[in-house]
Amino acid sequence: MRRRYRVVVVGALVGLIGALGVNPIPVSAQSPTNGWGAAEETEFIRLINDLRTSQGVPPLEVNLELIAQARVWSQTMKDRGTIFHSGNLGAGVSANWRKLGENVGVGGTVQALFDAFVASPTHYQNLVDPDFRTIGIGVVWDGTRMFTAHRFMAVFPPKAPAPAPPAPALQSQQPSPPSLPVSPPPPSREPAVASPAPPAPSPVPIAASPAPALGAADTLDMDRVDEVLDLLAQFDRI
Repeated sequence: MRRRYRVVVVGALVGLIGALGVNPIPVSAQSPTNGWGAAEETEFIRLINDLRTSQGVPPLEVNLELIAQARVWSQTMKDRGTIFHSGNLGAGVSANWRKLGENVGVGGTVQALFDAFVASPTHYQNLVDPDFRTIGIGVVWDGTRMFTAHRFMAVFPPKAPAPAPPAPALQSQQPSPPSLPVSPPPPSREPAVASPAPPAPSPVPIAASPAPALGAADTLDMDRVDEVLDLLAQFDRI
């Protein structure tokens, strides 16, 4: 078996994956012959998580995207007849990852390959790295030997929710000035309507007293008038 150093890529991609904590994709085990080795994939995961637990490291959760990429790479190595590392571990991964790792190998049994990974310091570091929290394993058989790729991933923690805006500062209540009585507005004056002056009293007509009718007794005695005039004339001559 040829041993390769691990490849660790640090970076960030947009998006978080939602396929964590699920079982490997069910595929009929066809080992040792040609085809996928679902049973061997499950056995690798059990051995790796037992090792991590013994070292006080949280076990890994299975990631469907990592499984798919690990299987593709296992098939690629089988097609070329040799093992080698991928130059782009982030291909096909939508999670907001910050570190990726890979172990690859070829051998006849799961236990033999696992023991070889543990014996290699660089491969062992991937197995027990506390930053890694998810894993995907691919196994493809080529006759009596299996090609396997193990993909490890650490993601950025989710963003903390934005803090709530601070409560507005309480302002001291200033005593309000005493209420002053407000004089009611003067009554609106309606424009005076010119009233017609009362009609002047009609002058009471004074009835003219009729001149007394001259009766027979009131007839002037012209002779006596002449006598009076003569006396006056004489008096004037004295």
